[in-house]
Amino acid sequence: MLNTKEELIKVLENDPFAVLGQHRPRWISGIVGGKRPSRYSRSPTLWNALFSKLGMDAAFLSFDLPRPEDMATFMRSFLDEPKALDLTVTNPYKAIAWQELSRLVPPNGMTLEVSSRVEALGCLNHILVDRMGGRLIAENTDGVGMHRALEVAYALAHPAAPAERRLHGSVVLLVGSGGAAASIGFELVRSGVSLTIVDLAAADARALADRLAPYAEYPIEAGDWNLIPRVAPQCGIVVSAITTGLPIDAAGIARLPPDILFADARYGEAAQFARAAAEAGRLSTGRVIDGRAMLFGQFEAAAALACSIAGINRESFEQAVSAMTWE
Repeated sequence: MLNTKEELIKVLENDPFAVLGQHRPRWISGIVGGKRPSRYSRSPTLWNALFSKLGMDAAFLSFDLPRPEDMATFMRSFLDEPKALDLTVTNPYKAIAWQELSRLVPPNGMTLEVSSRVEALGCLNHILVDRMGGRLIAENTDGVGMHRALEVAYALAHPAAPAERRLHGSVVLLVGSGGAAASIGFELVRSGVSLTIVDLAAADARALADRLAPYAEYPIEAGDWNLIPRVAPQCGIVVSAITTGLPIDAAGIARLPPDILFADARYGEAAQFARAAAEAGRLSTGRVIDGRAMLFGQFEAAAALACSIAGINRESFEQAVSAMTWE
């Protein structure tokens, strides 16, 4: 059990440790968010299933943190815990968590290792604790998850494409300019796609385009949703990375070329764009991705790091992940 349990519960809406009963796991991980991840997040299901398959004495918990001003206290308490392994950060705290981590003095003389993704985007979704290696690792795997899902779908549609250049040269429309869109856009431009970014606020789309421009092979076009009717028919991929709204409805999707791949960063009932593409008949052609694939991909990327820290060999990890299914 966390030594800092009482300190954490003071700033949380829930008691995440209740699910453990009397058990005292060797490793503690969890997800922190401001919209009660204990009620909706699939991360605990995925991580705990992986821990079970690997025979790890570990638990993944949900931390409902209602006040952003408590993030610094929460992070210090969690990272000071000797059993801490991974802290997954979800909305709306990805940028705040990076700001607080960059100001925090790592415990026990540890160093802070920051990925190029976090440095470029200014936000994170994982903090991993490697006590044996003496380091904290700040990582952002949001875009990695969607990028992997797009690569898989693209490979199925274009089996002759070289694996190392699957998405290279693809024309992509990205809807949104928030944290998820930034992470997805970063991975896409590094893959050599030609990207257009649209947002209800054109200035936000242009700001993201400017941030991604140093990593892009092609110029990035940006503007508001009025660009969609012109740009979408020319695309090979359309990605919706917005929290609410529908950039193209089912009728509009039905009028677009049949070979376009449609991806939604949301999943479940929230996945309006994926549902519209399915209603337009694109699901039967295998050209619809929802946020489940993105979530699993970002989980896999972070879990590989966490399991390596915990001493799990790569082969065992890959076998366990391949045996997992999304329910």
